[in-house]
Amino acid sequence: MEKEIQGNEFLPAVTVAPANRYVDPDMSTTFSKSDSGGCRVSTAVGFLLTLLAILVAVGVGLIVHFAENHGKQDVVCKCEMSGGGMISAGLGAQTAPSSADLSKQCADFVDKGHNTEKICSKCKVDQSCSGASNVPTTPAPENTGQATTAVDMRLPDHLTPIHYDVEIQPFMYSDNPKDFTYKGKVKMLIHCNQAAANITLHTDLITVDSSSISIQGEIPSATDPTYVSLDRDEPRQFLILNLSDDLKVGTRYVLEMTYSAPMPSDMRGIYYSKYFSGGQTKYMMATQFGPTDARRAFPCFDEPALKATFNITLVRPDYLNSISNMPIVNSNKRFNENGITYVKDEYAQTPRMSSYLLALAVSDFDYTNATSESGIEYRAFSIRETVNETLYALDVGVKVIDQYQWYFQVHYPLPKQDMIAVPDFAAGAMENWGLIMYKQTAMLYKPGVSSQSNKERVATVVSHELAHMWFGDLVSPAWWDDIWLNEGFASFVEYMGIDHVHPDWNIFDKFVVLDLQPAFAFDGRVTSHPVIVVVNTPNEINAAFDTISYSKGAAIIRMMRHFLGEETFRNGITNYLKALEYDAAHHDRLWQSLTKQAADDGKSHIDVKSIMDTWTKQMNYPVVTVSCDPQSPGHVQVKQERFLEDPTAVDPGTFVSTFGYRWTIPVTLTTSQSPNFHTTDKDVMWMTKDQQTMTMDLGASKLPDCSDPDSWLLANVQQIGFYRVNYPAGNWRALANQLNSNHTMFPVVNRAQMIDDAFNLVKAGHLDLKTAMQTIEYLNKERDYIPWSTAVYALGYINTMVSLDSLKGPFERFMRSKLSDLYDSVGLDNTDASHGEIDARRVIANQACTYGIQSCLDAASDLFQQWMDKPEVNPIDVNLKTVVYCNAIRNGGWDEWSFALKMYNEATVATEQRDLLKALGCSSQPWILNHYLNLLIAAGSPIRAQDSYYVLSKVAESTIGRSLAWDFFRLNFDILASEYLTGTFGIPNAVDGVTEDFNTELELQELEDLISRESGQLGYGFRNFQQAVERTRANIRWKKQNLGVLEEYLNEGGFGNDVPSEATDAGKVNLRLPDHVTPVHYDVQLQPYMYSGKPENFSYNGMVRMIVRCNKPASNVTMHIDLINVDPSSVKFYGEAPMNSDPIYVSSEIDKVKQFLIVKLSHNMTVSRQYILEMAYSGKMPDDLRGVYYSKYSRNGTDKYMLTTQFQPTDARRAFPCFDEPGLKATFNITLVRPDYLKSLSNMPIIDNSTSFIEDGITYVKDVYQKSPRMSTYLLAFVVSDFDFIGNMTSNGVEYRAYAIPESISQAQHALEVGVQLLPKYEELYQIGYPLPKQDMIAVPDFEAGAMENWGLITYRETAMLYDPAVSSESDKEYVAIVIAHELAHMWFGDLVTPAWWDDLWLNEGFATFVENLGVDMAFPEWKMFEKFGLSVVQRAMDYDGRVTSHPIIVEVNTPDEINEIFDYISYEKSGSIIRMMRHFLSPGTFDRGVTAYLKSLEYEAATHNDLWAALTKQASDEGKNYDVKDIMDTWTQQMNFPLVTLSRDPSNPNQVHVIQERFLVDKASEDPMTYKSPYGYQWTIPLTVTSSERPDFNLTDKDVQWIDKTEQSKYITFDNLPALTNASGWILANVQQLGFYRVNYQVSNWKSLAEQLNIDHQVIATSNRAQLLDDAFNLAKSGHLGLDTALLMIDYLDKERDYVPWSAAIGELGYIKRMLVLDSLYAPFQSFMLDKLKPAYDFYGLDNSNATHLEISARTKIAAQACSYGIQSCLDAASGSYKRWMESPGSNPVDVNLKSVVYCNAIRNGGWEEWQFGLEMYKKSQVATERDQLFSALSCASKPWILKYYLDLTLEENSPIRLQDLDYVIRYVSMETVGRPLAWQFIRDRFHELEKKFETNPDTLAVLIERVTTEFNTQFELEELQHFLDTKARKLATSQPASKRALTQVQTNIQWMTQNRPVLERFLKNSGYLQSL
Repeated sequence: MEKEIQGNEFLPAVTVAPANRYVDPDMSTTFSKSDSGGCRVSTAVGFLLTLLAILVAVGVGLIVHFAENHGKQDVVCKCEMSGGGMISAGLGAQTAPSSADLSKQCADFVDKGHNTEKICSKCKVDQSCSGASNVPTTPAPENTGQATTAVDMRLPDHLTPIHYDVEIQPFMYSDNPKDFTYKGKVKMLIHCNQAAANITLHTDLITVDSSSISIQGEIPSATDPTYVSLDRDEPRQFLILNLSDDLKVGTRYVLEMTYSAPMPSDMRGIYYSKYFSGGQTKYMMATQFGPTDARRAFPCFDEPALKATFNITLVRPDYLNSISNMPIVNSNKRFNENGITYVKDEYAQTPRMSSYLLALAVSDFDYTNATSESGIEYRAFSIRETVNETLYALDVGVKVIDQYQWYFQVHYPLPKQDMIAVPDFAAGAMENWGLIMYKQTAMLYKPGVSSQSNKERVATVVSHELAHMWFGDLVSPAWWDDIWLNEGFASFVEYMGIDHVHPDWNIFDKFVVLDLQPAFAFDGRVTSHPVIVVVNTPNEINAAFDTISYSKGAAIIRMMRHFLGEETFRNGITNYLKALEYDAAHHDRLWQSLTKQAADDGKSHIDVKSIMDTWTKQMNYPVVTVSCDPQSPGHVQVKQERFLEDPTAVDPGTFVSTFGYRWTIPVTLTTSQSPNFHTTDKDVMWMTKDQQTMTMDLGASKLPDCSDPDSWLLANVQQIGFYRVNYPAGNWRALANQLNSNHTMFPVVNRAQMIDDAFNLVKAGHLDLKTAMQTIEYLNKERDYIPWSTAVYALGYINTMVSLDSLKGPFERFMRSKLSDLYDSVGLDNTDASHGEIDARRVIANQACTYGIQSCLDAASDLFQQWMDKPEVNPIDVNLKTVVYCNAIRNGGWDEWSFALKMYNEATVATEQRDLLKALGCSSQPWILNHYLNLLIAAGSPIRAQDSYYVLSKVAESTIGRSLAWDFFRLNFDILASEYLTGTFGIPNAVDGVTEDFNTELELQELEDLISRESGQLGYGFRNFQQAVERTRANIRWKKQNLGVLEEYLNEGGFGNDVPSEATDAGKVNLRLPDHVTPVHYDVQLQPYMYSGKPENFSYNGMVRMIVRCNKPASNVTMHIDLINVDPSSVKFYGEAPMNSDPIYVSSEIDKVKQFLIVKLSHNMTVSRQYILEMAYSGKMPDDLRGVYYSKYSRNGTDKYMLTTQFQPTDARRAFPCFDEPGLKATFNITLVRPDYLKSLSNMPIIDNSTSFIEDGITYVKDVYQKSPRMSTYLLAFVVSDFDFIGNMTSNGVEYRAYAIPESISQAQHALEVGVQLLPKYEELYQIGYPLPKQDMIAVPDFEAGAMENWGLITYRETAMLYDPAVSSESDKEYVAIVIAHELAHMWFGDLVTPAWWDDLWLNEGFATFVENLGVDMAFPEWKMFEKFGLSVVQRAMDYDGRVTSHPIIVEVNTPDEINEIFDYISYEKSGSIIRMMRHFLSPGTFDRGVTAYLKSLEYEAATHNDLWAALTKQASDEGKNYDVKDIMDTWTQQMNFPLVTLSRDPSNPNQVHVIQERFLVDKASEDPMTYKSPYGYQWTIPLTVTSSERPDFNLTDKDVQWIDKTEQSKYITFDNLPALTNASGWILANVQQLGFYRVNYQVSNWKSLAEQLNIDHQVIATSNRAQLLDDAFNLAKSGHLGLDTALLMIDYLDKERDYVPWSAAIGELGYIKRMLVLDSLYAPFQSFMLDKLKPAYDFYGLDNSNATHLEISARTKIAAQACSYGIQSCLDAASGSYKRWMESPGSNPVDVNLKSVVYCNAIRNGGWEEWQFGLEMYKKSQVATERDQLFSALSCASKPWILKYYLDLTLEENSPIRLQDLDYVIRYVSMETVGRPLAWQFIRDRFHELEKKFETNPDTLAVLIERVTTEFNTQFELEELQHFLDTKARKLATSQPASKRALTQVQTNIQWMTQNRPVLERFLKNSGYLQSL
């Protein structure tokens, strides 16, 4: 059988284990043994009769008796332990249960009716659970050291078949292939060898008509036994015919029966194949019986040694033809059945042959024919349209068959030889005697279309299959353990055939890259197996058809041929064939023939068996180390040892070497002194299996001086031997020097050998990588295919290992240095080129394109474009199609890909289809690759099942595609395995292809998880899974050991990057402080120590003296503390006015869970008395952005450090022991101790700094600060730094200062101006003066939040405060203004009046969010902040709040983690939105006055929401407005979510609108966890506003509000501005200006009218409402309240829209669709649709911001970003051009400051390492925070996976330039890129523990990061993967459960959206003309 393999088109040997070369120089595979465990249970049908347990001396057995309708059979459960106490369990091991336990489990399973697999899963290799019958079995094969299975699957030996008459009639003429069947009858003559009362045959999937069964003697006798009953042994595929009496020894019997069976398409047994011919879909019947599927065609003795003769009859319709192994002798019998005239084709009797070699075909194929010189008739069949493509195969066949007859001196014994190209065929070909079946690509060749490699493949497969006519057909293996006698010989002899037909091809040179080196790769692992391997089951037999049986078998035959000598080998083989013709052979018969011939030829010293047993009965092979012996001239030292690619791999012990892994080795040597590369058998020196080391005498004349650095020796000349060679480092250097000086000194085979050996010795740890790299340094001079093939494999492995490493870029540069001149030399012109030159050009050109040589890429794209322009004329050189197709598609997009798919569908040449099929997997677009994968299993897919693994493997070759293919494979494993990856090679090839490049711990874990999950379904792919695990571990090991060496090597060569390469759950415990004491005042002194230059040693000392008031009798003072060490000796407690009766300090303890410091006193305190508690303490100063921490910045290359603080919400306790709750206010006196060369800052001004002292050589100054007002602890702030400031005074006399690092202080000017302007405006607005004497602001380099509202000293992230007009954008300017306005609002909302507890956090953040817009609007009215409010605040809040994982505004919180959780969109944006809504329905004046009253009544105090409601209700009442604000607003604050208000009109009430309210959930199907229960049944009191087309008014006031009460689910409301119902285009619109926090729905007719209005004149509708309509419509589509088709109507007008706000809303919603489609086939048409919508706006705005307004700039930036994102070429070119000019002149940035985000991102996305590295360098050098922000965001836009992976890894480097505050942003930004999403997700999982440590002080950040990274997941597989990950990390993420739940809910929503809306979108795009057939 010709193996069907996979690999690289340009390099036959590049894959780890190519199963065979010819099947596709591009593909490779391994085949694996499965079901090797020792557990077999025979099945029974009927009911359980008895159960009997028996203990046996050797173990424990349990016999379970079953009875069938006829006869009886026993089931034996024996689980006997072999030594060692371990049983195999998947790929690992587990402690073995006792034999008794296993037997009991086995029996229990039988008793409960479990199937075989369930029972046998309890027994593995070392136990058996066997089915026994009264059928005797044959002995097991000889022992090869392999653990054998307990159940014998071999037929009993009491019968032998003599002859079969078989008649088959297929029925495949209906319209539905699922109905295809066949029926048959068989009559067989059998001989009885031993008396037995049964006949046991093989059957599988056949239904035998028991009434048709008859048995009688060949000469009938009355004493002949008769048929009694039928039993089936399903596990063994036995049909057991029970007889009335014993058969008689020596008698021959005739057995007859009829049967029927379905005819599937699974390419096994009898199956149908579909093809297209004559404009019609047609079907043919084909067969594939090898190795164990003749039993699917007829009951038979289906073992290779049980040969018989056959008479075949095929019944066919008269319009079809049939063929079989022999010629037709009679076609005269005809009959009619169901209207069809059938013909019986009767075939001549065959010679004796094995059942698996039969072949049957029924089709309408045509044929060509020829006759060989020896007179053999040769025919080649194929589909009629391709019959001329058979001529080359026919020509090769007639020449090769005669050549083989001549060479072996054995005539071909059949009268004819047919070949047929079958459209669906699992293998490459099958050697059926007289009728060889081929996959089309293995037989058809069309000059001018097919390439030279296609031609070579056809010649190879034809030669291989014809070799089988002797090796396998004439002489068959006695059993499948000797399958190598078939496949090894065919794999070697094929070279003889090709060489005879094409001597100019030098085909024998290719042996090393096509067979030898792939065999090395497969066999260098502990998961390999011996050549001769015990096999038993069909799965094990199929698994043996692998690289060992084929390629290693061929390699050791080639080695034998050399050490025996050509003539001895040839004559010995001839004798072997003649002696065993028409019979079955065992390997010992081959050894005997060859040994005898050697003796006859005078070579009696050669005992072939003794030699070859060491190569066939143990796996692996030796590495031979050869070294010169300086002490013994003329001698070399030779050592052999077992070679393992991964020496750390644990040998599972499946195969035990009886030779201790030593071999008898034929060694050949040559040297620089006497080079001889034409060695013969006479030059062989022997190292026996008994010799681990030895000395060989070469003679002084041949061996050079060992001390000469230029002299060398080389072993394994022409790589004839099956062993690797190693040398001392000096010899490797000498060989490399020879290659560099004159590589042609060595033949091509040895040049390839040196490269292959060197790089594999690196893997095994025998050689360092630098030495190996020396062997390829000469490659730029190499022109030959053979060395380049080997080098491409070796270097391709490195390329894969660095695919996601920072070394990817340097390695690509290195490769370009080797390829550039070479490619220029060889080019793409094959004119007059030889076969070898064409091969070499193809490989070199592909490598040139692969590694980014632009001229190659351009040439490929240009040629492909020419073809696209004129499809009927393909201008591409047939021998370069694979290069051009792949690279043009890789560097193209949907147009190129869809064109290739179209050409694939239209191609009639099989080789062209194959080339296109593979090229389609080259795309670099993830969504295209995902579409391609899904096309595999789509109904009506154009991809044949036989080609499924090609697609999987090709997609997996790219870094981008690897995870896509793996996810697809895992997700669809069951259906792929059962329907697509069928046949012997399907699963093995797919496993190898998909996992080939795995090299991370995560991939290893996922691989092992799949194996565990699918343990019972791996079939004969199991060994491939084992090897995948071993290979992955080896790859991981290689990276760990060699990446550093590679980096050093590349850096030394000038190719480097200049950068380096790769909670306690507190439950519901009450964490609030007890209320028996409250703080009155604190004196706090803090002295930091951060001057050592070693941040890990930074710390601080402190002292605190606090005054507390006793409220209740208690004998302790309990306060907060965290990560502080209190000095117990310093603790003092006494009365403020001391009394003798005062309690004293006794002891203290810490409650770590509650973060309490409990100071225990001698007795109770007295109520109302004030006491003083003082203590000294110390703490570490980390860089975790919490409590007291250090921030690092750089000045002139020197690291500088500052002390800063972040106490909100619960981290003041990290700075000093305190009462750290917001309601526990006190006054503070702060003292900061600093070196005299630094400055300090705190909330109040310094009042004294006169005290100084010297400590450790540093002069310290004490800065004493003015006493603060009463304030909360979390509002304190401390800073020690060397910062500068600029300052000013507000109009009300408040000193205002802005601090920053000196280099950036000028950038604080804008912030200072905004602050100075806004502070008095807020004083005026709320009629309350700012109460502090100064207001400072400081830009901190490391700061987690945007800013923090510390009273009097606001701390900012640099990007939130610093603005440079020459560098920063308008959006940066706006952001700075917004943050300042927000923080200054806190001076009243949060600082002056503070929430009593964090459940009212919204009183801080909601007000600050709303007031920030008021403030910015006052400062910059032209920015129209309230037009954007709906977009930036309301819609964001609704996105978050429309889920069951949301929470009410007022929410119970207890722990610090819960408190941190609610700093979210609810407390900020939703709260800001409802405050704005209140302000509208109360009126702005009433609201503002009410808020002032609220603030004045509670200044310096703590408040609750009820205080606010009371103040607003009173103010409304005072102004004559009867509102109960609490009653209204409780419905908005005490329940989560928000309402959907649906408006409809009723013809019976033309002046009224029917209004319905309901709870809005974006995913109505999501299950509410009931964490928060609504007290109002999810109904709200809603202020409704409505306008209409009749009188459009978008300036409504509080007087226009209509109310829907919380008790009203629906109501009718009368309006006086409604359009007439007869007005078809009239519309109503609710929630004017989106002032209310609710969504609105309408009747579809009203939506259409609104859409029509937008199309006619969109400006009739206010800007904010245009945005609202878009946002509502698409979210209603998500929730299922509105059809997506209706929502899409609302964006039809977008090509007319020019305003920023609606475009932003549209982009947000359409961006969601884009994100859902990035891996979907609809992405391309959606992209086209978006381009049409964007282009008018892009053309309008362009990229010129000259004289533009703020809003115009915002719109232009937004539109340009989308234009580039969707691929408008002029935008992309402009971005790349601007960036390139900057790179050329880094000191002068030409990029418009307002378009930097667009330019940077898209230039980096469409560039490579140079663009990315430049961006990184500019990021490092920039002193402008906003510029750094733009750059670190843009760095995530890279489209090359390895760069993104490097960026991710960079975040966790020890000295990373990425600040901790930005770490999560980098990961988020990377995940937003299609290419980056799987990388970011893998990064989180791979490096979770490191991320956990980084975020240990704020675990919610990590949980939210997971939420953000997975937000675009939209498949069930991704959901399950996320769920599994969260489950495994549940404890670590326990404190962040809301974020985890939100993540899961979002993915569920996405899945629902795809299910509901993808078909709608597809229909819309199709109807709109954007969707062509995909």
